[in-house]
Amino acid sequence: MPDPTNAERQQRWRDRHKAGQAALVCSCGRVAYGEHAPLCRKCWLATDAGREWNRLRIARLRASRRNS
Repeated sequence: MPDPTNAERQQRWRDRHKAGQAALVCSCGRVAYGEHAPLCRKCWLATDAGREWNRLRIARLRASRRNS
């Protein structure tokens, strides 16, 4: 029977996303984790590097959809 509170799934998500990563607060007030810290994802995507990364990600996605 599935867990009605989804506690196990939520714990796995927390373990995956926060394991060994120090929580920092971005200048906009959001919590920032991961490789782009001290910027949150939204602020990082507003940088030149973030925009370029997103442009390439979308191009790869469109190419994979055309090939499917």
